[in-house]
Amino acid sequence: MTTDSSPPSSDTIDRDPSQLALPYIDSSIKVRGYKLKHIFYGAPGGIILFFGIFSSPFTSGPGVFWTTAAIGIPLAVIGMAVSYSTDYETTTGIDRARAGLRSLVLHWQYPKTHIESSVDPIHGVKRIFSNGFAEMEDGRYVALVRVDGRNTERQSRSAVNDMVQDLTFAVRREMDNTFDFFVTTFDTDVDKITDKYREQLHSGRFSGDEWIIARDLLEDYVLYEEEEAEAWDARELRSYIVVEVDPTDLEHRRQSDNGSLFSLGGDEPDARQRKQMRRRLRDRVASAKAVAGSVSGCSGELVDPAEHALLLAKYWAGVEHRQFTDESASQVANLSVWPDIKSAESDAHEHEQAEMDSHRPGAVDAHLDKQARTSAETTPAAEDFDEEADGRISLDAVADVDEVEVAGDGGVTGLEPTESVVTQLLQSPTEAGPSDDVLDDTETAAKTLTLARLREGLFHPLSDSDTDSDSGVASSPLQDALAPGTIDIHGDYVEVGDQYARTYWLTGWRKRPSSNFLQSLQTLTGVDFDLRLRARPVEKADAIERLKPKIKDIDADISDRQQIHDIESSVMTEDVHYYQGMYKLLKQTTVRPFELNGYLTVRAGSKRALDLAESQIEQGYESPETLTLDVAKRRALEEAEETVLNAVEDTPAELTPISSSRADELFRSGAPGARDHYNESSWKDHTTMVLDGALGALFPFARSTVQDEDGVEYGRSEHHGEKIIASQFARGGAGHKLTLADSGSGKTYHAGKQALRWWLGKEDRTVIFLDTMGGFYQHTEAVNGNRIVVDGNTTINPLLIQETPETVMETKDVDPFGMARDSAVSWILSIIKAQGGDPDNFKHLVSEIVTETYREAGIYPGRPETHKRESPTMDDFIEKTTTMLENPTEYTLSGHNIEGEEVKQEVRQFLRKLVGFKKHGRYQHLIGESEVTLEEGEVNYLDLQQIEALGTADKSTMLQLLLRNVYEMVKRAPEETIFVVDEAHYLLHSEEMLPWLQQAARHWRHYNAGLWFLSHRPDEFISGDDDRAGHKNAIRGQCTTTEFFRLKDIDWSVGKAFGLNESQYNFVTSQAVTGQAGVGHSTGIVGFSDEEEWYTFEVASGEFEDALLSYNPDKHGAFQSYIRPYVSDPVALDQVFEAEDSNEERTDRAAEKDKDEGEESDGHTDGTDDESRTAQATNKDEDKETGDGPGPLETALAAIHEEDHSSAGETADSTGGTADTLPAADDSTGTTTTETDGEDELANEAEESEPSTETTEDEQEERSTESTDEEPDNETPEDESEDAPTEREHTHEPSSSEKAADSTADDRQEVTTITGIGESYSSQLREAGVETVDDLAAAEPGSLEEQTLIASTLLEKWIGVARTESTTSSDTAADEQPGRPDSGGSAPADEGVSPDDDD
Repeated sequence: MTTDSSPPSSDTIDRDPSQLALPYIDSSIKVRGYKLKHIFYGAPGGIILFFGIFSSPFTSGPGVFWTTAAIGIPLAVIGMAVSYSTDYETTTGIDRARAGLRSLVLHWQYPKTHIESSVDPIHGVKRIFSNGFAEMEDGRYVALVRVDGRNTERQSRSAVNDMVQDLTFAVRREMDNTFDFFVTTFDTDVDKITDKYREQLHSGRFSGDEWIIARDLLEDYVLYEEEEAEAWDARELRSYIVVEVDPTDLEHRRQSDNGSLFSLGGDEPDARQRKQMRRRLRDRVASAKAVAGSVSGCSGELVDPAEHALLLAKYWAGVEHRQFTDESASQVANLSVWPDIKSAESDAHEHEQAEMDSHRPGAVDAHLDKQARTSAETTPAAEDFDEEADGRISLDAVADVDEVEVAGDGGVTGLEPTESVVTQLLQSPTEAGPSDDVLDDTETAAKTLTLARLREGLFHPLSDSDTDSDSGVASSPLQDALAPGTIDIHGDYVEVGDQYARTYWLTGWRKRPSSNFLQSLQTLTGVDFDLRLRARPVEKADAIERLKPKIKDIDADISDRQQIHDIESSVMTEDVHYYQGMYKLLKQTTVRPFELNGYLTVRAGSKRALDLAESQIEQGYESPETLTLDVAKRRALEEAEETVLNAVEDTPAELTPISSSRADELFRSGAPGARDHYNESSWKDHTTMVLDGALGALFPFARSTVQDEDGVEYGRSEHHGEKIIASQFARGGAGHKLTLADSGSGKTYHAGKQALRWWLGKEDRTVIFLDTMGGFYQHTEAVNGNRIVVDGNTTINPLLIQETPETVMETKDVDPFGMARDSAVSWILSIIKAQGGDPDNFKHLVSEIVTETYREAGIYPGRPETHKRESPTMDDFIEKTTTMLENPTEYTLSGHNIEGEEVKQEVRQFLRKLVGFKKHGRYQHLIGESEVTLEEGEVNYLDLQQIEALGTADKSTMLQLLLRNVYEMVKRAPEETIFVVDEAHYLLHSEEMLPWLQQAARHWRHYNAGLWFLSHRPDEFISGDDDRAGHKNAIRGQCTTTEFFRLKDIDWSVGKAFGLNESQYNFVTSQAVTGQAGVGHSTGIVGFSDEEEWYTFEVASGEFEDALLSYNPDKHGAFQSYIRPYVSDPVALDQVFEAEDSNEERTDRAAEKDKDEGEESDGHTDGTDDESRTAQATNKDEDKETGDGPGPLETALAAIHEEDHSSAGETADSTGGTADTLPAADDSTGTTTTETDGEDELANEAEESEPSTETTEDEQEERSTESTDEEPDNETPEDESEDAPTEREHTHEPSSSEKAADSTADDRQEVTTITGIGESYSSQLREAGVETVDDLAAAEPGSLEEQTLIASTLLEKWIGVARTESTTSSDTAADEQPGRPDSGGSAPADEGVSPDDDD
């Protein structure tokens, strides 16, 4: 039974019934139990023999008989033997005999040189036009539509079937003519990854000694990526739909103009026919695009002429063009590179050649710029090619094709490796590679071979003058470029150019093919192959007529076999059901029949052969003297074939690949756009009748990867080995990212790796780390980043606002003032809620005060130019609040005193919630300008280790403020910004924060900035009962990139909310490799909003990068000592750190001096020196900034206090002295200071109660109210709600018993008197039964940690202080006299001074 905590056990979605292919059934005619075709093959010999027998009576002797017998009998026996031994499912006896004879002919015809193969072009290509169409020698027009596939890794069965069904319906609807699916592999280009790092490494950005770690990182990136690419040997896979128009397909044949009444003059018949072909081809291209786009995540685009030519050259020339851009030919360049299709065919066929001459480069120079004309008018020479150190060749004559890399089989040997390369590599296998001289030779050879010829062919179309001097046969330079350097037939494989290739005909199609059954072939690594699947539509009526007699013959054969109890009858009975099923579907549904044929070509070239040879020589299997390159190539081909054939022969494909001595026909049939030579020249029809569902099940677009231009490396895809390079800003939405994983799974390692690579890859980018565990210290040190330690006393201005760039204001729909106001309001309301108040009661008031505070500072909504003015602070906010209290009618709509009194009462209640902002209060450090200064274009680290021990509410508050300050910095950043937030789920704990965070996540995209949330709590990002408005879901939805590493406890319902299916969920919970597994890598899974499925990837690093990312200060000690053995220049590193150490020593000496002064005044030191120094320094700064007098908040609270006392006195007089008889607790209910939140105010003010400081404040309050009555030293606004005395009580002389009670109450100090224990901690302690210092002194750290979840180090520290204070208080109480008047109103000197100084 399925529950929400586990995925469903299985997925039982049935496949489409149209996924059907007919099996082969031999129902040939039999004569007396013998197949007639066997007798037929013996008939020629039998005829000769019978001729001799019947003619012998008419001859003079037996010579004729014996002669015919000698010929006829062996011929009949051989014919029948051939027939009996022939597998008629794959071939025929005639084809076998023909193949034997043909091999003799091929042995005589081959090998062919480059000149011979270009004069009689094997590829059959005549020319390529500017729109990408190709004209073939046989008159056909061919076009290729490149299909961008989709990721199909770990798909659910239902998703696979839906995908295949979409393709099936599109084929059924759109494809009315013959078409091909063509799939081919390319070498991946590691330079696409490393070029950006090389560029930064050699730039002046990291030239100083202080950048030694950054430079070593960049070098390590390049080295590791190159080594990893070679180890994985991954292939890029490209898929195409090939459509064509054959002249025989046209309904209107060529007509003569000789006196025809229907002749209207103008174009010759040939021209009209060709125009009609082009129109039809355009329609078929549109259909192919529709088929490609019918599947979600796929799309199709007509290839440009450069890609078409290079794809053909890759197949036919025997070399690999490893890199070319999609924008390889501009419209301007097309006129000079390719013959314009309209102009080339506008006149009659006999004038076509002259028209082509007019489109040579010189004829269209008016349309070209100067550089293009120069390139077009000159013959390519050696100096036209720019040779670079890495072996690239610049194809500058083709516009927008900047660099096209050529190498045989992905190597450096070009078309035909020189003997020096082969000799050196085979005889020196232990060396790293060929010498520079050898590389120079091969690069020079490459320059003068394929690309040079291809360039010449593109610029110089066929003309009458282009003829071979010897043969006089027209020879197009393009045809010459596509022709191989050499071609030879060796039995059943072909030597073409630098490669050996074997082509297989695919047969044995499954009767019920499963969806996407070719996926395993498309995800292979380390092999090169070309797959061509040719489909020709069959008229439904014709298919039905063909099925009728076939079913009848099979039924008859079954009956005959059943009579003789032949076991084959049961097999045939099962197979005939497929024929009957297809017949019914064709009769009753809209399915369409097709004839399917397939060819698979496997290749191996010099690079693979040399690698294999080197390996075998190293292992001692071969000797360099005996192992030739030819043998190495054959072995490399066999090794590659084994991998490919396993993929197509095993489940689920279960195909039968057949090779033949007709290798040339097979090879030509496997090319894109070529005719099906193998089938056309065979007696047997090699096609298989299938329904359109079987074509959909092929799904040759079952692979994709993400490789964004400005992306950063995630890792190698576990599915196909290609590198996943993605940018979180290129997903089509907000550039936010969410990473979820357990601790130790590799989450922080991966985040630090990606962020550093992203920052190093491009100048002016900004990275901001924020975490509470110190996990990004080494990242910041490595790149000389800006580390900011944030503790409980760091000033952060909640009202900060900065100018928004004009470009953003002009082009984006943003409201920077509204964002700043809403952020401040939500933060202040969260403070109210944390103190037990209801934020909804003050939301409107706070918003109004914040707005007025900004206005007072000259910052106005709708006027972004004012935002560059100095931002107000919380001091300004409080002052504006007190102003509103003093003049409430100014902030009313009517100006009436009654409305003003309502405003005044609301402000009074609100001011009581701000007691934490009093001097030495819980939030006093937040008054003032921000101390957090972030640097644009750098790596910034907000280190929150010192607030790790804070409660959830305090962490959430601090993160809100930091996020707000970062948001303001982001607006100034020159380039993209990434803000990495660890433990990000704390941001979601505030209900007031959620709406602003949702809005901020939407607005960050306007500044090219992205949030990156790291968390181990995926459930926190899902809206529940606590978020009925759905803010969490909206925030999660704006994260266009989501990653999971190992997360074993994720609930199945949570996984479904993130879009995981069963397979993906199982990977996350149990299959993903963690960083702690010790296998050298971790694995994760990533989903992109613009991709259909999730990608699993492997995270690994080079030696230096791994050492840096793995640094742990607790384990490895000082960072300098740890990293020193890994850097390339330890001396430079030492010099950098020595300079830093000298600065740190001066800082430490100053801090030590402050510490000594504090110890002299306290008489004791705190348990943690760093915290003590920080607290002392902060308090000194606060005292310096705030002065000795009361602030606006204290003054306002004192005024409220005075009004409350006056009101209480009037109440006492009106009751006739009854107040004298009331207990203190009851009296509190009769005063105006009793508010709804009185108990909360008491708890909040208790946190701020520190005896000596409060005594000073109360004296100030008394002076401000001109009161002469003595007050308790610890009087606070909370006292007004519980124990606030009336005026009569002020004159009442307490009895001795009352004094004793007051003394006892004072002895029970609350835990908040201990430094470091605020409201959040005290509330947790109260829940555990610890309310006073004595309770804390009696507690045990271990049990208290389990009950409160407060860090044990803090508990031990607080318990130690509590026990010291408890002992001191006991000794002091023993010495005091019970009746002493000041025993309840004055604290001992050490208790009165120490807490303040500790702060």
